[in-house]
Amino acid sequence: MTDQNVAKLQKLTDFKATLNNGAKIVTRSFVLLCTFNRDYKVFEYGIIASKKVGGAVQRNRCKRLLRSAIAAIAHKIKIPVRTVLIARSGLMKQPFDEIVGSLDWALRKLSSNHNNKVHSSDSVDRPHDTIADSRLTDGIH
Repeated sequence: MTDQNVAKLQKLTDFKATLNNGAKIVTRSFVLLCTFNRDYKVFEYGIIASKKVGGAVQRNRCKRLLRSAIAAIAHKIKIPVRTVLIARSGLMKQPFDEIVGSLDWALRKLSSNHNNKVHSSDSVDRPHDTIADSRLTDGIH
């Protein structure tokens, strides 16, 4: 990452703390968990792709896609939080623009609710994560 305000999570304890205590936002492509603290200086992220996503090649591709999505919007990221992105099985089927859009939406939601814990049950318009997507409903009557 060339941007000064984005870094990878380095410590396992930070990673686990975010997984266990983080606010959660769920999209079709990934699950985003984050923790807030006044001491954080930059946006730190970690990426998980489990075997549910696929074999090693698919998992590595998912991680590369998520890293690229973060790089694409790094200039917009203004909130210093620790974030863990968990790839979901549908990630590789999504166009890159939708992945970037979903990540941008999730981070905007975080920045607007940074004082409150964010839950996946919050009703917000999700333009890139609607169930009525024609790819999901084709053949279903």
